[in-house]
Amino acid sequence: MRILIISTAWPRYPDDPTAKWLVETVGRLAAEGYEFEILSSAYRGGGNSAYGGIPVHRFRYFFARWERLTHEESAPDRMRRSLLYKIMPVFYVAFGTVAAWRLGRRGRFDIVHVHWPVPHAVFGWAARAGSPTPVKLIAHFYSIELALQPDQVGNIPVNVSARILPKTLFGERYVDLIIPTDPSPRAIADGDVISQDHTEVAIEQLPGIVSFFEKDVPLAFHDVVDKKLLDQFHESNTAVIGELQRYEAFLKNDLLPRSKGDFRIGAENYRHKLLYDEMVDTPLDRLLAAGYEDLHRKDVREGDTVVIQRAGDVIPEVVGP
Repeated sequence: MRILIISTAWPRYPDDPTAKWLVETVGRLAAEGYEFEILSSAYRGGGNSAYGGIPVHRFRYFFARWERLTHEESAPDRMRRSLLYKIMPVFYVAFGTVAAWRLGRRGRFDIVHVHWPVPHAVFGWAARAGSPTPVKLIAHFYSIELALQPDQVGNIPVNVSARILPKTLFGERYVDLIIPTDPSPRAIADGDVISQDHTEVAIEQLPGIVSFFEKDVPLAFHDVVDKKLLDQFHESNTAVIGELQRYEAFLKNDLLPRSKGDFRIGAENYRHKLLYDEMVDTPLDRLLAAGYEDLHRKDVREGDTVVIQRAGDVIPEVVGP
């Protein structure tokens, strides 16, 4: 089975800590016989073309001097500080989409696995649109924990649902809680699971994504005079738009009426998720005890506003109240 992994960034040298958990997972699966290729962004004009024996395709998206939007620190951090990096995602998405479509045209993949669906789901759709053979598209979503204001908990019914909506193209999100028309008399409590309907979120986002490719992406090619190159771009862009529109119709007419998913996975599955995603094999009860001990040591109590700092690629550390 041949799998294309689409990721924001990929290690540039042997000791590069970028996406270590994903690299480890791919390495283990490759050892079991799965064949992988990686599509990721370039770094300052280039980057390695292979890592651990796995081909890496790096797409260019800006002038080499500034081509580090997705490396060394998070894209939202760069975008907050610089006007240049605020506009760079337009080029990132445009050139990444074309690169994915061209890679898909080779027709060598059975699965396209997308990490960070916003914006990389677009790359996945482009790769599938370009493929002459059927391709299964998988997007990697995430789970989060919510801290609620104690005085508001009683106003939230246990059957509330949630939408995780993007603030930027590169991972910043906020949670929109949706009160149902028939709210439960029981209020939500610590440990309850709020379900999320990814289908409705995707349907809400797709018109904007289609508009982006119809109106904004062509602007990046406004000054291109090479007719052959322009024809290739328009062919790619038209294919992506058509595939997105077909996907939107599928979500509305086929998937949404039967989209009744339950996203609770249970303790055993969560233990496996920690092991395979984060390489953590500590028993869950010990993890929970360590977390409570840390909060007690820092005198953090329910309802406190806390200061956090980065402690790794994803997980923040609570500094204190």
